[in-house]
Amino acid sequence: MLLSMTGFGEARGTGPGFAAAVEVRSVNNRHLKVTVRGADPYPLLEPELEKVVRRHVRRGTLLVYVRVDRQAKAAELRLNAAAVRTYLEQLRSACEGAGTVSLLPHLAAGVLALPGVASDPVGSAGPPDEEWPVVETLLDQALGKLNAARGEEGRAMGK
Repeated sequence: MLLSMTGFGEARGTGPGFAAAVEVRSVNNRHLKVTVRGADPYPLLEPELEKVVRRHVRRGTLLVYVRVDRQAKAAELRLNAAAVRTYLEQLRSACEGAGTVSLLPHLAAGVLALPGVASDPVGSAGPPDEEWPVVETLLDQALGKLNAARGEEGRAMGK
């Protein structure tokens, strides 16, 4: 069967306390080259992901994108009170200087989005042991869809 070298496959799923998505894109290459992007720690686990890819693909340049959205537990959320206070003081001073003190309540809500105010949840990288079975299954599914798309395009090129 003739396979195209270009293709795309994706899969989505959930696990306890997280949702995950895996996308795989391929382009032509004589050899297999796998690049992993996405949520920590998956770019660091490129060798493990490449082992899964090698079960499905022999050649091509593949970009594997892994996204994991973890639900933070209330105990993991932290607010940096000193940063909030500093930002609010600077904001109040700027509003007073510009003569727009009435805008202060409306602008103050945006302080929570400023750098250093709300820290990432403790351990936000999460233990891959809980996520890996789900991510591996999604990668298998995405690679299956990638190969189906490559086969379809290969049949079209053959005709």
